[in-house]
Amino acid sequence: TLSEAGQASVDQNLNYLTMYSVQSGLTEDAYLKSAYGDNMNKSIFKELLTQSILADEYAQVKAETFTYSDEEMDAYYKENADSLDTYDYRVCYINYQTEEKTDEEGNTIEPTEEEIDAAMKEAGASAKAMVSDVRSGTSFNTAAAKYVAETSATAYTEDPDYNRQKDVLGSTVSSSLSSDVSAWILDAARSAGDITSIEIENSGYCVVQFLGRDKGDDSYQTATYRNIQILAKTDKNDDGTDAAPTEEQLNAAKEKADAIVEMWNDGDATADTFAELAAKNSSDEGTKENGGLNEDANRDNLSSALTSWLFDRDRKAGDVGVVEYTDSTGTVVGYEVIYAEGFGQIRWEYQATNTLRSDDYQTWYAEVQENYPAELTEKGKEIPNL
Repeated sequence: TLSEAGQASVDQNLNYLTMYSVQSGLTEDAYLKSAYGDNMNKSIFKELLTQSILADEYAQVKAETFTYSDEEMDAYYKENADSLDTYDYRVCYINYQTEEKTDEEGNTIEPTEEEIDAAMKEAGASAKAMVSDVRSGTSFNTAAAKYVAETSATAYTEDPDYNRQKDVLGSTVSSSLSSDVSAWILDAARSAGDITSIEIENSGYCVVQFLGRDKGDDSYQTATYRNIQILAKTDKNDDGTDAAPTEEQLNAAKEKADAIVEMWNDGDATADTFAELAAKNSSDEGTKENGGLNEDANRDNLSSALTSWLFDRDRKAGDVGVVEYTDSTGTVVGYEVIYAEGFGQIRWEYQATNTLRSDDYQTWYAEVQENYPAELTEKGKEIPNL
């Protein structure tokens, strides 16, 4: 049976159909025929859409019927620890730098291969020197500030955890770093404190220090939190669109967010008082009426700033903080006050369960397909492949 949420999805798609057909100056049936062919009409579209959403819901329910004992989970972990463990490491990128040159007309002159080779050797020497400094007792960030470009040095000196990657799974390491760097981190022989420099083709060198790995029994995949969105007030562009907020406008938004935290701390400092503040102050129309509540949020679907704060290894239920809020282009347009309400499934267990369920579901699905073979009719083969 189609759920309420499934029916709402059907209704929403039918509303979109009405909207798009009006925008196109066509009837709904004419719009559908232009998209799917002469045999389509609204009745058939609704039937197929309902069947599709119902099938997706059934697939989800079926997958959740596959459950695993503690012994099965532990056995899976032992076989796949490299891709499930949490890794802790620092990185510093020392990029090669060549002299900027322009011709008589002011056009940029690209560096020659010889100049790039020389710059790469210089970057390699700096990376090697940084490794030596750290091995001699200099802190990683202090050494990094000495060898990176001046624009990056401040970040290393002001933030002791700058470019320290925590709570990152092996699979994520492999995809977010160069293969050479991730292979070095994932090496089973790696020990806490190990450090090296690795060449990054056409870029420079990466100095990486391994700090440790563990099972991550205090690292979560999902969390329930409340948010109060404070958008910066912006000016309008000539075309009527919103301009990017100025530094002054962002500072004003940050001050308002900090003031809300102070109000919360001065009050009962509970989830209920946070919810009241959300209803009065949040710009998030999707959550403000519900006290800013976001239930079972998956870390894979959240912004990097929110993920870093909410899933920090030391985060506890009841903590409150302020994080940057960005638009779809990655531009900071305000801030969010976040209240950590609770945490769900442990990250490695979530990953292991998903993988096991996917495998078991595919096995079940293959058996179902054998019992219900489907072939195109001759008439079906004549339908154009749209």
